[in-house]
Amino acid sequence: MFNRIENVLQLIEPSARVLDVGGAAEVFPRANVVIDIRPYELRQRSHLDMPEQFSREDWYVGDICFPEIWSHFKDKEFDFVVCSHVLEDVRDPIFVCSQIQRVAKAGYIETPSRFRECAKVSANDTVAGWGHHRWLVDIEDGTIVFTPKMHWVHMFDYLGDARRHFLRDYFFSSLVFTGLALLIM
Repeated sequence: MFNRIENVLQLIEPSARVLDVGGAAEVFPRANVVIDIRPYELRQRSHLDMPEQFSREDWYVGDICFPEIWSHFKDKEFDFVVCSHVLEDVRDPIFVCSQIQRVAKAGYIETPSRFRECAKVSANDTVAGWGHHRWLVDIEDGTIVFTPKMHWVHMFDYLGDARRHFLRDYFFSSLVFTGLALLIM
């Protein structure tokens, strides 16, 4: 999560039941339940000062694009969901968003901005943004829009040397969506 964790924690009531979707690379410590493709033993903790709120039994291993993993959860079972830097990676982000809406009352989604995904840090870079990302993610009129990140985005240097300094300001910038009301598909 590139946003400060304190900012996200302010959105969550102390008694809220929280789901982290795809967070094993950086587990959201306030989560009560986690879904990820990686097993519990491979989770990474970057907030060591915060105790985990989940156990091995609360860790569900599976592909978030398959209905089976979501079948463990009832409608609106969670008060809040966190999905940080995941949707741009998966093959079916619309399905994942529909399940997030189904199982949670509110939430927080973070993805790299279009600006960062289409920019090269150096003119000599081969890849714009992150090469493994499948989607550009935008908000249009309160709706999350997923646009395939086509291979040709890597063929151009959209910034040029005259504007490359903007990347420093936006290097960690992300689109941040709070409240699942934005997830109108």
